Amino acid sequence: YGRWFDVSGYGYCWAPTVMTPRWRPYVDGCWAWSPLGWLWQSNEPFGWIVYHYGRWVNLARYGWVWVPGRDWSPAWVAWRQSRDYIGWAPLPPDSGPCTGVYRDCDSYYNLGPSSYVFISFNSFIQPSYTTFCAPSTHNTSIFQSSVNVTQTTHCEDRHRPHVFMHH
Repeated sequence: YGRWFDVSGYGYCWAPTVMTPRWRPYVDGCWAWSPLGWLWQSNEPFGWIVYHYGRWVNLARYGWVWVPGRDWSPAWVAWRQSRDYIGWAPLPPDSGPCTGVYRDCDSYYNLGPSSYVFISFNSFIQPSYTTFCAPSTHNTSIFQSSVNVTQTTHCEDRHRPHVFMHH
């Protein structure tokens, strides 16, 4: 479903072979509640691994690439919400071990309006968000009227040392 290549500063990364123009991660699927928080359920055949282990980075030369990791999370995203919209942005890889991701992640990871996908709360129950995303031309105004609500923490379970959860 894609190709592997060596990316300076990241090591071996994977990019999907996708025919959709302007493809980005965390769009073809939906959110489902789980005991560990909002879980991304992908409709893509490679989604079972790339949305739960490792993180995504958008590189000018390659587009979106997945950087593998060993820590599991329901999804590696930052969250924002406003009165009418909910949004999420793929988190780039950390330079060291992850201890958690919190509301300051927008500035920490340099996430701005273009990093996010926003949908109306009414669209949250759809099985895929591909046709429900707000136009990217609205991202700046939605971003400015929203707040970051990210809180991803390490599970306090010694039997699952590489598992994270959303609060």
